[in-house]
Amino acid sequence: MTIKEAREDLEVLLLIDKDTKNRIAGAKELLLTIMQAEGIRTLEGDNYTITKAVRVSKDVDESSLRIWAAQNELPIELMYDNVLNKDRAVEYAGEQLKVNGEIVPWMQVSELEYLTSKPKGK
Repeated sequence: MTIKEAREDLEVLLLIDKDTKNRIAGAKELLLTIMQAEGIRTLEGDNYTITKAVRVSKDVDESSLRIWAAQNELPIELMYDNVLNKDRAVEYAGEQLKVNGEIVPWMQVSELEYLTSKPKGK
């Protein structure tokens, strides 16, 4: 096999791989929509277990945090190590919710549902 033939074979396989990934993404999107509508969390197939999962993202708006901290007399340096330590800010927001029942205005929480698939027997 020449280098040209090897390159051409690889290109064909890469195109097949790209098409397959697009088809898998489309099938997952359709199945997720159906599972959401039916209220199904897990599906058992012959070879795979398909599960609906949720990814939670917490984003801190630093300028809103600074304003809120000033209004509430919070020593904001607790959340900084030269730059904002977002993990510490998220942890503080969780404490505020537990202690005061207050949802802080400087943090946005978003959720993304997606599907996971695990082969059976592994």
